[in-house]
Amino acid sequence: MAYVATTLGVAEDEVMELLKDSEDANPILELHKVKVKERFDDGYKKAERKVKTDFEKEIKEKFGLKSDKQGIELVSEVLEVNNKETSSEQDQEENRNKQISLKDLPEELVKKTRWYLDKEKEVSLVKEQTDKEWQAKWSAKEAEDAKKETFKTVVDRALPLFKGLDPLLPLDAKKAENQVRELLINKLEGYDYEIIKDDRGKVVDILVLNADGSKKTDDYGNTFGFDKLVKQVTDENFETKVAQDRSSPGITTSTSTTGQKQYNGPQPRTLEERNKLLTDKSLTIEQRNEIQKEWEEKHTSNV
Repeated sequence: MAYVATTLGVAEDEVMELLKDSEDANPILELHKVKVKERFDDGYKKAERKVKTDFEKEIKEKFGLKSDKQGIELVSEVLEVNNKETSSEQDQEENRNKQISLKDLPEELVKKTRWYLDKEKEVSLVKEQTDKEWQAKWSAKEAEDAKKETFKTVVDRALPLFKGLDPLLPLDAKKAENQVRELLINKLEGYDYEIIKDDRGKVVDILVLNADGSKKTDDYGNTFGFDKLVKQVTDENFETKVAQDRSSPGITTSTSTTGQKQYNGPQPRTLEERNKLLTDKSLTIEQRNEIQKEWEEKHTSNV
């Protein structure tokens, strides 16, 4: 709530009020559109004022004027000064008699002058550039929101698949959560996805995409399924429980008799020691099975 309120420039209470009776984030998105529009209008007005101010400054420097007048009044003063400098005393008298007052100067005449047309074009270009910049920002924000929503669906689908692979995780819940986020979720975030839904909006499939947006395939040209991706990431970053025959009283191999103890080394005291032994390739599968079984008999936990 604090992040959303800060981003939109409103109080947290206002955000909570908007979402109170809503089933989705549309009220916040609508408020965001209003804020973007307000920022755009402010930016455009500021740019327009700057263009006019710079133009008036150029006029004053060009004709050496020290005047506080603006807009059409400044133009009128420039005409007066110019007439005084280029006309003879007789011409000046005639011009004074013929001079059009500020109130009588037609707007259509002003709009046909070169300086007005040039500045009008400049303002139009500034507006066009501002429109493009804000449109790009808005499009980027929409794309970012859509990607976050897609990845939320990806995570919701991936976690049950990951749990079904029976990965070895720390007994400490916080450590297990950190490990899942770092070694599973963060890895999955490196891919692009397309969510396939049915007519009712139910997710029926998740396509894994390449960087160019095309469907990811395996070496044989087959679609690289989402289930396969989850298994690949899990196998690359986690150890899974060794298969065990829990119904047998002992472990039988081709070189041992039923019930004979296979591992005579020290039993693990910590989860780290257990994981190290279960991934020790110098031990046989039977020995690792025995270590795991004895561990589970001593520790009651959903790993």
